[in-house]
Amino acid sequence: MVEAGSGEAASIGSLLLVEADGERLSLRLVGSAEADIAEGRISVASPVGRALVGRRPGDEVTVTTPGGETRYRLIEIG
Repeated sequence: MVEAGSGEAASIGSLLLVEADGERLSLRLVGSAEADIAEGRISVASPVGRALVGRRPGDEVTVTTPGGETRYRLIEIG
């Protein structure tokens, strides 16, 4: 796993450990055709995916979705 301080950035295919609203989630960034939120695969074209692409461990982003705003903190890239 790549931890905070690393130079690696999130990109398509990356397995991410994120914290959102106090809960840790494993998410894989995938193309639109492979997306399945129930399986933890999010599209790089989705609001959350777009916000996380290019981010590094330790980065925080706030994403506005139809359900409201959520803050995500990238913990690790696998």
